[in-house]
Amino acid sequence: GKAAEAAQCAKEAIESGEAELAAEAAIRCQQAALAATTLLQKEMQISQDLKQKLISLGAKVEVMRGKEPVDVMNHLGKTNGYTSVVWRA
Repeated sequence: GKAAEAAQCAKEAIESGEAELAAEAAIRCQQAALAATTLLQKEMQISQDLKQKLISLGAKVEVMRGKEPVDVMNHLGKTNGYTSVVWRA
């Protein structure tokens, strides 16, 4: 993304001896990284708020790895001791 582009510009500027350009590119890199971090923190907070709302409504909320339907089936199988989990639409 933008941080990677700025980092590449900084690298090229440093290699060419352009200290001022390198400093500007490094600042852009830092700004892009800060923006990405801020967005990530916001998304994490939204996720945590939703989790707490679901828990308060009595839902069981589990954290698992993966994002595909098969990951959900594997998780259910492991946590509940099932040897076979079938997904039906």
